Amino acid sequence: MSKEQKRIIVYAHWAGMKNPECMGILAVSHVRGKEIFSFEYNSDWLKSDKGYILDPDLQHYTGPQYTKLDKSNFGMFLDSKQQSVTSADMVVDVYKALELLSKHPRIDASRIGVIGASKGGMVALNSSWKPIKDAIGNGFQFALHVSLYGICSDFEKFEFTGAPLLSLIGEKDDWCPAAPWIPFVKKLNDNGYDAEVVIYPGAYHGFDAHYDVHRLKKGHSYKDCRFLFKTDGEVIETTSGLSEDYGEGSKTCRCETSGVMIGQNLKAKIQSKKKAKEFVSRVFKLN
Repeated sequence: MSKEQKRIIVYAHWAGMKNPECMGILAVSHVRGKEIFSFEYNSDWLKSDKGYILDPDLQHYTGPQYTKLDKSNFGMFLDSKQQSVTSADMVVDVYKALELLSKHPRIDASRIGVIGASKGGMVALNSSWKPIKDAIGNGFQFALHVSLYGICSDFEKFEFTGAPLLSLIGEKDDWCPAAPWIPFVKKLNDNGYDAEVVIYPGAYHGFDAHYDVHRLKKGHSYKDCRFLFKTDGEVIETTSGLSEDYGEGSKTCRCETSGVMIGQNLKAKIQSKKKAKEFVSRVFKLN
């Protein structure tokens, strides 16, 4: 194995599986400044009855398989590299998921919400924006939105779907700052929208984690950044004027700084779960 190669052991653990099972190994090598991905199935996985085709570029045979020249990675693993997708891409994904769920005969389409954490928290907010919902145009709408320590965007057009929004974030979050949420939620309320932000004292990013607070040196802090979601789907960092563009190993915008704190705050963890439960119960009238 090359010294420049990294290997990730991939496990499957979906509904119906008692324990995680090894699917294979995803490897990435750096060759002439480019990342080359390959995947090799575990032989026992290929022999099992769970050997579904999960990616059109991965066939059921042993030995390394490589991505096509026009692809940066296998589609099923793109979420393992968060920088490879924009928040706009992820909003489209959640609406496609909503469309699929809404057509299921045992699911009430009027009672489907979206919840996301960190970058997913930004998506939970942005998916409530009416212009992007209308642009996707599949006719479906989320019943509620819950953002866990997500970045608060500004929007070129201040129009939302009207579905209730809840933001839960730590006071000391230096990855996705809490401060922009306060005027944003006030503006929502002033315009008649059902929105609330809860800021947990002393809590950092990832306050619901299972690990202790520590400094993540490679993490990028956005505390001095402000993002504008435009009606054409582009996301602009307004302090620099740069488009959202996650270059591998580089900072997105000049406003970013390196190094963030992340980890569990037990009090915030308990309180946020209770608050989220109360919010969902109120919206869906479960009491």
